[in-house]
Amino acid sequence: MELALRAIYSLHPARVTGMQQVGDPALASAQHTALLARLLTANLRDLVVWLRADGERLFMSDAVTEILGWTRDEAAAMPPLAMVDPADRAQIQQALTRLFTEGGEAIATFRGCHKDGREIWLEALGRRVHEDAITGQPSIIYTARDVTARLLAERALAESRLQLQIIADSVPALIVQLDENQRIVFANARASEHTERTPAQMLQLSLREAMGEEGYLVAEPHVAAALRGERGRYERQIQADDELRVHEFVCLPASGTDALNHGVYLFGYDITHRKLVEMRLNELARSDMLTGLSNRRAFDEKLDLALMRRAGTPQPLALMLIDLDRFKDINDTLGHLAGDSVLKVVAARLREAAFDIDVLARLGGDEFAILIGDAGAAQSAELLAARLKVAMSRPIPITGSTVTVTLSIGIAYCNGELSARDLTHLADRALYAAKESGRNTFRALRANGDG
Repeated sequence: MELALRAIYSLHPARVTGMQQVGDPALASAQHTALLARLLTANLRDLVVWLRADGERLFMSDAVTEILGWTRDEAAAMPPLAMVDPADRAQIQQALTRLFTEGGEAIATFRGCHKDGREIWLEALGRRVHEDAITGQPSIIYTARDVTARLLAERALAESRLQLQIIADSVPALIVQLDENQRIVFANARASEHTERTPAQMLQLSLREAMGEEGYLVAEPHVAAALRGERGRYERQIQADDELRVHEFVCLPASGTDALNHGVYLFGYDITHRKLVEMRLNELARSDMLTGLSNRRAFDEKLDLALMRRAGTPQPLALMLIDLDRFKDINDTLGHLAGDSVLKVVAARLREAAFDIDVLARLGGDEFAILIGDAGAAQSAELLAARLKVAMSRPIPITGSTVTVTLSIGIAYCNGELSARDLTHLADRALYAAKESGRNTFRALRANGDG
């Protein structure tokens, strides 16, 4: 270090006078070393400065011209901090004072004054040199490089990230980016709402830490699939503000050539309203619009399900098919609006009487059906039919008048395996028998023989 300092010091214009005429081998060797150091510093893109405590520059490399536009002679004639932007001079003076008094090294980033007036950002590394026989006092050697392009790029990147954060925070969706180790590298405001942390506090949290054990166990298989390059999707119910919400999560592989970009994008959407609409539409698709009972589609599904559950078991099941007697006469004489009113009253009375059934449905027109899943009690369907007859004995008021409606009921019992088609056919036979018997009555048949 001492030899290098001597070599650089020897380059100072005040010290090199007459060196070419020196014949002393030791001094010639020092001159040679100095020339090598001069060659080295002349080809460095970084500015090298040797500064004494009294402000004298013992050496300044040629890079001052490339970086700041000043020649070495112009720069040497300036005060020590003249090439530092006035706004940053106090900062640099404090750093120099600290180095001179305490030693060690320091790094500073500041603005330099370019000869043409441009703003140049410099990054300097300075170190104090101990007192020696050459200078007789401590001095500092520092190197400085132009970091304008880097700082502008960092500033642009920071602005871009800020814009991205603002946009992401405005999106009505949870947005999280995970690295390949399932740690959060980006989160928007909506994501932080689920963790009671700010987006900044979420950074570098693991997905398990952010979501909790229950949420992580649901998400992990889909995140793992996304890390393998697959797209994943799942739904999860989340308790929020004393309300159960449904969220849909989409996991997408993060694309990019930089290994740091490999990971997963996790998007979460509150789909509670959509789910409620879907449920309502599903209910409407399986409901009779006039009476509010299940329609034929829903009834057929539940009948199939009931038979499937009882397959291989002796648990009995009963199907009742119900027709309104001479309902066509009501429509023909009082009109279809009156007929609709009658159907609604009948549906209400069936619902009141059939309190222990699995399914009550309007199959269409004046045809209703009742499915009794627990028909183990003796003649349970017959007892229900009797209650229905009593319920329908009361007149129904219609547009200033009344009508009395009776029912024909067919009952089919199933004690073993039977298809929905065969069970319905058996109930149809029983219904036909009830009508043949004069209506306002019921008949029952069993799958293993007539009842």
